[in-house]
Amino acid sequence: MCWIYPGADSSDGNGSDDLYVPSEDELDEPCATGDHQGIYFLEGIVEDYGEARDRRRRGKEGGHGTYWLSNRRKVKEETLMYLYSVRSMNGLYKVFGFCCGFGEEPKTHLTWMRRHGNTLWLEHVRVEVPADFEFGLDEENIWMQPVVPLMTQKEDELKAPDADLEEEERGGLDHQVTLIWHQMLHDVIVLSLNGHSRQSPSYVTLTAAERDAVGMEVYQMFTLPFRGVVWLVAEKFESDMFDWVFPPRGTQVNLDSKQWPRATYMQEYQRLMTRTRTTWDMERIWTKLWGLFRQLWWFPDVQKDQMWKVNKPRSGQQMVLPEGVMTGQPWMIVNR
Repeated sequence: MCWIYPGADSSDGNGSDDLYVPSEDELDEPCATGDHQGIYFLEGIVEDYGEARDRRRRGKEGGHGTYWLSNRRKVKEETLMYLYSVRSMNGLYKVFGFCCGFGEEPKTHLTWMRRHGNTLWLEHVRVEVPADFEFGLDEENIWMQPVVPLMTQKEDELKAPDADLEEEERGGLDHQVTLIWHQMLHDVIVLSLNGHSRQSPSYVTLTAAERDAVGMEVYQMFTLPFRGVVWLVAEKFESDMFDWVFPPRGTQVNLDSKQWPRATYMQEYQRLMTRTRTTWDMERIWTKLWGLFRQLWWFPDVQKDQMWKVNKPRSGQQMVLPEGVMTGQPWMIVNR
C-alpha cells in the first residue's frame, strides 16, 4: 500500500522520494496522480500515549494509548503539503479527516474534543448507497441460476419465480458484489467481541454511528480503532485469510462458529455463489473481491471457526499492545 504522489519518473520507476523538493510557487498547483511510488510502507503497530491535556493524564497513567500503523519511510512535510495542495500540516489533517503518524502534530488538532479529553473519530456517515464498483461483470455474460422457488399453500406445488423480474430487483452483478463487499466491511466491525460480558466495552472503539457507516477507509487508516491488539505482519495477507472471508463455492460455513453465521454479507455471498453455473463464473466474481481485499491495511486474524480471535496461545511471533498486558486482546494481521 502506498500514497500516490506526482514528481516521480514513470518511465523507469526509479524516481527518488528524497530528491524532490517543491518550490514555494508550486504549492498552489493541483495534485496530480503519479506512478504509485510509496511514501508510507506499513511495518507494524506502535503505541503513542501523546501529551496530557486539560489537566488529565493520558497514556500509561490513564491506562490507554493510541495505536498506529507505523511507517518505515516518509518524505518531508513540505513535500506532502505540496502533494495535497495545502499550505500547512493543519491543512493536511483537513484533507484526511483523521490523525496520521507524522513526526509533529498540528498545533490545533481538528479531532480533539477538550471537554472529554480524548481524540474523536471522524464520523463516516453514508447518506446514499455507495456507488457501484466498475468490475465489468455485467458485460461478461455471466449466467445465474434463478433462486429456488418458494412452496405454495398446496403440498408439493412450486411457484416458479419471474427470473427477469428477480434480476431487475437485485440489480446487476456489479451492484450485487459491491453491496456484498460493503456489507462485509460493516459486519466485521459490528460483530467484534466484548471484553468479558455484554456490559464490557467492545474491543473496537468506534461509536454506534461510526459502526453504522463503516467503509473501506476504516481499514486504511493509520489510527487503529482498538483498545489493545495482538498483531503480526503477514507476508501473504490475502492468501492467508481471503478464503475464510469469501469461501469458494461449495464450502460449508461452520454453524457452530461465533460470528460467521450471523454475518449478513456471508448469507448474501453464499446465495450468489450457489447461483453461479460454472466454476469459471465463480472465479471471475471471486477475483474482483480479491482485488479489493488486498487493498486493506489490516484485518482480524480470521479462522474457520471464528471471525475475531481472542485469548489464544501466542506462538512467539505475535506482538502485543499495550506491552505486558495479560488480558485477552483481539488478534490482527497487518498487510505488508
